[in-house]
Amino acid sequence: MYPVAHLSQVAYSMCNRSCSRAFFFSLVLGLGGLPSLASARFWTLGVSQDVGYETKIQTDDGWVDDGYTATTLRLGIDHPVRVFEDVLELDPTLQVSYLNYFSASELSELTFDIGMPLKLTLNPNFHDSLTLTATARRELGDVIVVDNNEQQTSTVLDITALYRRERIFRHPRLKLELGYGYEHTFYDASQYRYLDRDDHRFSVALLYAFNTAVEGGLRTSYKREIYAESIQSDSDTWRVDGLVRWRLTGRIEAQVSAGYETVTYADGGSDGGPIFAAQIDYRPQERWLFSLSGSHELDAGVAAGEGDARTSKA
Repeated sequence: MYPVAHLSQVAYSMCNRSCSRAFFFSLVLGLGGLPSLASARFWTLGVSQDVGYETKIQTDDGWVDDGYTATTLRLGIDHPVRVFEDVLELDPTLQVSYLNYFSASELSELTFDIGMPLKLTLNPNFHDSLTLTATARRELGDVIVVDNNEQQTSTVLDITALYRRERIFRHPRLKLELGYGYEHTFYDASQYRYLDRDDHRFSVALLYAFNTAVEGGLRTSYKREIYAESIQSDSDTWRVDGLVRWRLTGRIEAQVSAGYETVTYADGGSDGGPIFAAQIDYRPQERWLFSLSGSHELDAGVAAGEGDARTSKA
């Protein structure tokens, strides 16, 4: 399993009741490894470059729409540490990201992310598999408050479970995926307790294998976002989309999805709109990976004091 760099952004931007819409393209490169002095393993360096556009950002000059770039470096090991006949694996990573807004330069920032994912994979038989992943991350990034940006450290605990059934209703081409995720975020500084939150995510996908290279189907998901203090507004996000996964060659894979997403807030507000995503991966060698993706999405916000502002992550 090769570790791939992805943006993990800690920065927060302020938007109004409508959810922010981000359209971005991402280029991810997995680079060759450097020999580890401690063992025969290799360290790998991943690089990703994101280009995007975000709406309803709060700046010193008021609300603006702005484009951004985000460059991420990710240091990890080329193969996770595996034990118990490859059932359990550990994949430590260090990630550094620089986010740069084109106009709102005062919001540009450098963030750090140290992660320690632990994954358990069970295959009781040929048709079923269950993957459990637990991750603890320490993140350092900007928290944007009124007339001030401050660097703050937070801890994120994430647990996910994915069950995959390769054959349902005795049909050899039908597949079922059931997912659940729980994420708990809390800040070291007590004055930012109002940003502490719990996220619960549920997903169901029914897929059909057209052949050994192409599968597609429908997917639906639900996310419940709960904040520690009532100053924030909890939210519920529903998403329905269709997706197609295609292995073009032994080195090239692609995935396309499109659908609709709606967000409702505890105080009665709501928003919704179309969403889509596309990604293509190319692996010319074992230690190299090129990935290009683009998407349009909705991000739920939270009440943040005066003006009923919302906070969103792009």
